[in-house]
Amino acid sequence: MKKIFPILLIALLFQSCLKDKHTEKRTYIANSPIYMTYEDLARAIKIEGPKELCTPRKIYASGSFLFINELGKGIHVINNADPRNPENLYFINIPGNVDISVNNGYLYADSYSDLVTFDIRDINSITEVCRDNQVFEYILPPHNFQYPIAMIDPSKGVVSGWEVIEVTEVCEQGNCGQSYDINFDNERLVFNEGVFGEAGSGLQVGKTEGVSVAGSMSRFMIYEQILYAISSISDVAIFNVSDASCPTLSGEVELQWGIETLFSYKDKLFVGAETGMYIYDLKNGDRPEYISAFEHVQSCDPVVVYEDRAYVTVRGDDQCGGWDNQLDVVDISDIRNPESIADYSLNSPYGLGIDGENDVLFVCDGHSGVKIFTDLTNQVAAGILHGNDYTISNTGYDVIPMNGHLILIGDDGLYQYDYTNLNDIQLMSMIATGHCPE
Repeated sequence: MKKIFPILLIALLFQSCLKDKHTEKRTYIANSPIYMTYEDLARAIKIEGPKELCTPRKIYASGSFLFINELGKGIHVINNADPRNPENLYFINIPGNVDISVNNGYLYADSYSDLVTFDIRDINSITEVCRDNQVFEYILPPHNFQYPIAMIDPSKGVVSGWEVIEVTEVCEQGNCGQSYDINFDNERLVFNEGVFGEAGSGLQVGKTEGVSVAGSMSRFMIYEQILYAISSISDVAIFNVSDASCPTLSGEVELQWGIETLFSYKDKLFVGAETGMYIYDLKNGDRPEYISAFEHVQSCDPVVVYEDRAYVTVRGDDQCGGWDNQLDVVDISDIRNPESIADYSLNSPYGLGIDGENDVLFVCDGHSGVKIFTDLTNQVAAGILHGNDYTISNTGYDVIPMNGHLILIGDDGLYQYDYTNLNDIQLMSMIATGHCPE
């Protein structure tokens, strides 16, 4: 009896738990997932004729070409040999695409959970040459926030869209409809973490035709023979790209929670996160080592670096959390003890870019236009920061400045400016967004 009693007690407790467990069938209106099978996702890659820009986001300059991400749909290929007359050449249809990087004549692009590689050495004959399957976390496209999300089954494929319909589900404890603490900024919604984050990177010198430069909102960054790619809100996937035609996933490293931006400068990695800028040493390539941090209130924040200064935009709103909107200048001359030395109030900052050789910084400040900061060296030395008396009157999302040539992407299209004379910046060309279906 002494041996049997504990078994009977466990059985009774288990039965009690079953009785306490409440299951019900409920019918409600929800965002019901529309699936694309993994096989169809792989078959969806197509090189098509030029298309109008609709929701342009990430931008990448490589040699005489520009690659512009169309949010969640693919990449526009622009011949920019003559910035005064850019030519929209092709559209690479890539479902779920958010990020871009170029290395030695190969283009890397995410497609939902996959990393796809394209051979672009002959821009007139772009071909897909490699696919790394399910290397990024399961992601979801934007949905109607007025309704919850119905149950999702990743085994059916990726969620390519939604339909708001009546659904019937069997729920436990009345827990029908999935909800997320969503930080939404027209980027990427991570399924199992519930964050639609944003990111950034910086100058990346590749060995394609000339210099390759990423906009500050990129989530991909290449240093030597390693591609770093934010794969979740706390992890960075590490790919060996010594064979540029087919990256090899070599591991994943957990950095900070809520990571958004990646920027490399010399042998250091600067990571923008929701709570600050974190600095890592890249000497061991596939094993970044933590050095120090500059912390701030919760916000969205891309970062760029030149010499011993880091420039960090802090945006606080309903999507990012917090309420501060400003540009911080951080002294990193002592890399283990970064300190704030100047700041400037902004309205709603997004991407930024620095041309250190010409001592000028461009900051996209939402509907307030692009702020221009000149004479940075003297201003920062004095512990102050003042923007120029004028701005480029355009809603900017991200910028790439290159020795007098500014490439600007915004909600209304692609703009290119000549800023060789900072007192008389000239518009060279624009490709406006079209009338696109919702």
